[in-house]
Amino acid sequence: MTPQITPRVTAVYRHFGSRKLFAEHLYLCYGLYNRAPLVSIKSGVRIAQSAKRLLSGFVQHGLQTTELDAMTLQQMVNAIKDRPDFERVGMIACHNGVVRATSRDGRDVKGLSVEIDRDALQNIVQEMRQRSGIIEVAVHLFEGYRQIGDDVMLVAVAGDIREHVFPVLEETVERLKKEVTHKKEYYVE
Repeated sequence: MTPQITPRVTAVYRHFGSRKLFAEHLYLCYGLYNRAPLVSIKSGVRIAQSAKRLLSGFVQHGLQTTELDAMTLQQMVNAIKDRPDFERVGMIACHNGVVRATSRDGRDVKGLSVEIDRDALQNIVQEMRQRSGIIEVAVHLFEGYRQIGDDVMLVAVAGDIREHVFPVLEETVERLKKEVTHKKEYYVE
């Protein structure tokens, strides 16, 4: 039986090019690592049932509501707070990486493009979630061309105490930058 798909959902699929890419986006960027999802889709469309059937290999739990292309740290934090095991959390530490106007060597930058190694992303997040005292690690990476001031990386780490959370946040960010994201800077001429 083929599930009914609303025009909005079809448009979202078209934005990603295919159901597989859409599922990958949800799976990798929104915390669907065989756990309850952290975030998913918003704007009045409830696609939990159809997405669950269409993407059953990736989406194994019901979806909440959140915007696909406008992820914010606040949405990630709210999703963590909505977890049934949130009472175990003593703190949430976040990182919001943005495109700055100068490179590390001082040249003026007009933007950058970002590519993501999805396998490496999945492995790192799964590994960080296994650390002592860690309840959740949520990551959203923005792909494609980004302008000065645009978000590039959002990371939220929830855990029991700061001695567990801060080191995991720092290591996650460093490893994402080194092993997952591949950036090309565009310089002002």
